[in-house]
Amino acid sequence: MTADLRAPFLELDPERQQLTGLEALWGLSVPQLPEALRTDQYVPRQGAPDSAPRLARRAWDHRSRLVLFAVNGINVFAVGLLIQVLLVKYARMGHVSSYIVQTAISVQLNFVLSRYLTWRDRNVAFVRALAKFNLQQLAVTGLGVAGYTGLDRLGMNYIVANVAIAAMLTPVSYLSSHLWSLRTQDGQAPETRRSDPALRRGTRWLRRVRRLLIVAIGATAIGGGLYALGSHRLLVVLLAANLFNLAVASLEARWRFYALRNPEAADQLAWPEPIQPGTERISFTSIVCALDEADAIGTTLAGLIQQTHRYHQVIVSLRDHDTPTIASVRRFERAHPGTITVVIGHYDVPGKHAQLNGALPHCTGNYIGPIDSEDDVAPELLVHVEALIRRTGADIVQGAVQLMNLGRTWQEWYKVHNVEEYRAWYSSRMAFQVSAGFVPLGGNTVYTRASLLRAAGGWPDSPTEDCAAGVLMCTRYGAKVVAAHSPELATREEVPGAVFNKQVGSLFWQRVRWLQGIFQELVQGNWLDMPTTRQRLLAGYILATPILQAASCSLIPVAIATVFILKMPIGLTMFMFAPLIPMGLTIVSMLAGVRKFGRDYGQKVKLRHYASILFLTPVYQVILAMAAVVGVVKYLRRDKGWYKTARMNEHRAPAAEPRVQAQRWAA
Repeated sequence: MTADLRAPFLELDPERQQLTGLEALWGLSVPQLPEALRTDQYVPRQGAPDSAPRLARRAWDHRSRLVLFAVNGINVFAVGLLIQVLLVKYARMGHVSSYIVQTAISVQLNFVLSRYLTWRDRNVAFVRALAKFNLQQLAVTGLGVAGYTGLDRLGMNYIVANVAIAAMLTPVSYLSSHLWSLRTQDGQAPETRRSDPALRRGTRWLRRVRRLLIVAIGATAIGGGLYALGSHRLLVVLLAANLFNLAVASLEARWRFYALRNPEAADQLAWPEPIQPGTERISFTSIVCALDEADAIGTTLAGLIQQTHRYHQVIVSLRDHDTPTIASVRRFERAHPGTITVVIGHYDVPGKHAQLNGALPHCTGNYIGPIDSEDDVAPELLVHVEALIRRTGADIVQGAVQLMNLGRTWQEWYKVHNVEEYRAWYSSRMAFQVSAGFVPLGGNTVYTRASLLRAAGGWPDSPTEDCAAGVLMCTRYGAKVVAAHSPELATREEVPGAVFNKQVGSLFWQRVRWLQGIFQELVQGNWLDMPTTRQRLLAGYILATPILQAASCSLIPVAIATVFILKMPIGLTMFMFAPLIPMGLTIVSMLAGVRKFGRDYGQKVKLRHYASILFLTPVYQVILAMAAVVGVVKYLRRDKGWYKTARMNEHRAPAAEPRVQAQRWAA
């Protein structure tokens, strides 16, 4: 064995490390708002072309607020319509009088949602805003009542008239709220409720009231719907299934838009400036696990030893029967003496965790991280990782991983979906998970404090040892996890070579293994050790997401088909299409994400890539749903066999034929 131990490794000073972490936590908790937010002035944002019409640019600037306003408006409209239907049907009120009553209730509900959701960043006095909002809505409602009365006298159905008036007055209500009733007072800065700990403590009761209000609105709508449906049990089942689909689709859309909706997320995921050469105080060990990777391992190691960090140990962990890969690594070792340590072991169990744990006794770094055998790692990665550790005192640093090959033909339609999936995960969803304090770690580019890793007994025995390690560290050891993302420092990988073909690498069977491991973590229940109820709920949902999405994928077509088969109330018929709204938003975010990927990584995104996102997303989701079902079945049957994903090296050079056949590991 040879090692690159060229200088004594230096440990962090504990007191300095703790102080640095506290300072960093305070800096993260109080982000500085951009100038545009402080002055409430118009500044074109990324994604709104300068050549676009001025009105379109203004609308794009308000996209997040408009979406939230629309969602709140739909909720208020549904509750108001339910109230009017109940008043007309059971209180025997007239159409106009019932409309006035439901409007009075809806205005107050609309104010609460507007003040504490849509314009929650505004610093406005509650009583003043309430008075101005009621005056504003009185004027708007006067127009609405006059218009509704006219439509009613013309013989229009009262529900249709309600919809028409709401559609016409919604833009007026938004503009008047934004520009007048909920406008920030002159000389006052926007409220920093999210970032100021004192403000958060002082307004905790408001947040609780807001949550109770949302629950009450939802319960009212569901209860009213079930009451109106009466004994129609099939319709009740359809309503419940549609609510489930709507919840799953909405949460997926929310996570995809998390970084966009939360300006502090960009700061949270930003890498700090790298440490200066010669100031390194932390040592790192990268473990490269390889199996049947003779063609790929040399290029990976050549890039990995180019790290600019002085204290970096590279360990290659191999299995003793993998003769071709061992020979390739030995050739590299002879060509680059003193740069790597080779660990060869015999392991009776399948999985990367065995090779990682076999290499653990040979690791000398303060932080240890796995690297996959086909990875292209940025040379400046570790100097940025040390800077982030110094700033935050983190126990675990998760860097970004990005798939690179979009697909060259229509037969490779699925690759652009996989690429965008990774981009969204590390640029948005990872920030959400870090803020929740529960992070199922990625398979590589994640560096963990060596003492913590050894205390945990190394990597768990799981088909997804990365996810299992993240769950274990967050729950049992309370590890502090930070994540960072930038295209320049992202570790680059390739998409599997086919959907089902194991010989060239199968996306389907790769997902089966992943989802089997995630389901294993869900069933084991370690996530129940999270300290708060909210964290336990979030952790459980994060782990259950693939299963829930699979169930939703199967229910959505059935729910839509019943609209055309069964005779249902018009309100329920319209509601059955509600999940398509967040699904449409998700597809729009995917189209924008692929375009951003092309800009960030210098790749040309072609029309067929956009077309694949637009038209074939349901097919891709069906494949993932099938993989989730197979993964659950394999777990229930206690089948730990899995297929290793073959490598094509398409993210590096012209594709090469894989040397070895796909191999199935049996437990």
